[in-house]
Amino acid sequence: FPDHTNAVLLPSDALPGTATVSGYSRDRLLNKLASLDAKSLTVALDACFTGTAKNGKGILKNAKAQFRAPRTPKIPKNMTLISASKADQVSWGNDELGHSVMTYFLLKALNGEADADKDGRVKPSELKSFLSKKVNSFSLKNHNRSQIPEISVGKASDSFVF
Repeated sequence: FPDHTNAVLLPSDALPGTATVSGYSRDRLLNKLASLDAKSLTVALDACFTGTAKNGKGILKNAKAQFRAPRTPKIPKNMTLISASKADQVSWGNDELGHSVMTYFLLKALNGEADADKDGRVKPSELKSFLSKKVNSFSLKNHNRSQIPEISVGKASDSFVF
């Protein structure tokens, strides 16, 4: 759950009431990674902040999911952040795919399926277009709800290529 200003990452088996103990601040994670002496970082967060489990059900018994969008993170200059969904959308899991919906299509994209111009490289614009179309189409067909991954690129990372 967002802690009113920041998004908190929870393990899939965490109890929401223990977020302050078992959760980890998304911003802290991004800042710690950015402090590494790395030329470029790519972070894929296959998570959502809606208060739902990967099956789309609320993680609190007898409670509705809480669609409170967390604050947009500041992306460090050497980082690219791939998020599984928009802040108010569920990030769906799918047992048949063997992965979450976003991870399944991210792996396909990085294996070359997103290389729209067939130059042997997957650029951010190609990745964003591929993931948006494939993930959202699958989610609408199988869950009747949108899931649109987001890609945020820091100032020095805007030319990353896979």
